[in-house]
Amino acid sequence: VIVGDGEFQLSVTHYGQQLTTSCIPWDGTADEVKLALENLNNIDSVRVDRTGDGILSDIGARILIENFSFQHNGGGSFLASSSDGLSDVLFEGDMIKLSAQADSSIFYRIVSLSGGAMVLDKPFVGDTSVLAYVTRYFGYRYIIYFDGNAMHTDGTDSSGFMPLHGSNFVVTEPTSCKHFQAYQNNVLMDVSVIPDAIANVRAISKYDGEHTLPGAPASASSVKISASLTLSLPMSVSEAHVTQSLETSENGLAFTITYGNDDGDIPLLVCNQSPSLTSLVACGTSGVIDGNEIRGSFYFDGSSDPIPYNA
Repeated sequence: VIVGDGEFQLSVTHYGQQLTTSCIPWDGTADEVKLALENLNNIDSVRVDRTGDGILSDIGARILIENFSFQHNGGGSFLASSSDGLSDVLFEGDMIKLSAQADSSIFYRIVSLSGGAMVLDKPFVGDTSVLAYVTRYFGYRYIIYFDGNAMHTDGTDSSGFMPLHGSNFVVTEPTSCKHFQAYQNNVLMDVSVIPDAIANVRAISKYDGEHTLPGAPASASSVKISASLTLSLPMSVSEAHVTQSLETSENGLAFTITYGNDDGDIPLLVCNQSPSLTSLVACGTSGVIDGNEIRGSFYFDGSSDPIPYNA
């Protein structure tokens, strides 16, 4: 169904306080979600990005789950390539598509996810002889960055606020807020009374509060890394061109990433290498040109020397 009305609330536990936002419209803008969170006394600043238009579609909000492949196990059942970390990226109730399905317009819903076993709401129709990859779909997807200074500490020497779903950052059961409503036969009614209708809001942390791109093998090509960036970054990026240097005498590689002209200032990537490899492998990142940095020069008529833009 397509939601027509409704509200939700978010609860944040930080600095010894568990506080709940005011009611947020189901289709709230990024600024509305930001304002609701920053009105809480235990949050000083957040940044919110929103993608999607409220409708599940291939051009809307979605996430490709690259780290797991799925083998068909009969009917609507699949077995994941690994169960380790699967519950961090897929959830019961998720609306998905699989790369091997025959009809690309069909959405499947996950009705059960236990260990590495995934069960869908209807029998799978497609190529069952190949491994399938899952893409999750959303009406809207909000990415929330807790970037305020007060979020980096809780008054002790700890690392500060690290959002964890089901713990210190959750979607609460609304009390005085509007329930989700959708149209059936041109009548707006509660989603709960519409047969087989589902509408929900999930709060999901990404690896203990950080966003980690899917792991890539050492042999990964620049094309593979470029695809990983554009599909998996926690903000909308129009393009990411990746060039790979030749291998150095110390077996080192450098990847240079150039984003699209309209992507603005992209947050700096940081290395997230395995602690067991820190003594063997070095990794570093740096910014070359910020997306919003202004530079250049100009000439006066008759002058032969360039004049800096900020002269």
